[in-house]
Amino acid sequence: TLEDHVYKIKVSGDSLTRLSALQGAHDPKWDHTGTHFYYLQDAVATIESRLNYANAEGQVLNGWAQDLAYTAPFHKSNRIIVQVKTADVVTLKVVNNDSLTSSTLFGGPYDTQNQVSHFSYLMVDKNDENIYWSNHLGIFRHNLALGKTDTLLKNCETVTYDRPLPGGPNELTLSRHTISVLKPVHLYHEFKAAEV
Repeated sequence: TLEDHVYKIKVSGDSLTRLSALQGAHDPKWDHTGTHFYYLQDAVATIESRLNYANAEGQVLNGWAQDLAYTAPFHKSNRIIVQVKTADVVTLKVVNNDSLTSSTLFGGPYDTQNQVSHFSYLMVDKNDENIYWSNHLGIFRHNLALGKTDTLLKNCETVTYDRPLPGGPNELTLSRHTISVLKPVHLYHEFKAAEV
């Protein structure tokens, strides 16, 4: 919400319930069970920014230091991909929330001037086989088993790709890009990458 709290609401529009205790709550994501969720809590007073893990009532059960949003929970296990920033480098790590262990995947640049990560809009596909992200260069897929990264869609100077999302059956990602035409007018297109 505008005051930076996380809420849940029934699909009918009933029962709006605030889940976050402090303002500065961002990027909520359900875990693989759909009964718990992760969210980024901004730094408050002497408390550093954290990735919180809470139950469906908002009670924080676990958390760790984290300063970048765009996490990506797995769909079949209690793991989540997080971004760790050190100076001008962002590293992707897989955190196992059961054992509280982590493993490093790979890294990319962090634009310190614009405060933008190379790994925007992270997601894991429904089979926990591939991760996706987008940035000003395009949309990318990384196969976790093979350790291989592919470029799905390349960018050009006038295009911004945005928000890969899980699609329907057998669909891996849905992304929107914006072509600047004549400000403030924008032209929108949608692309789907589907596994057939």
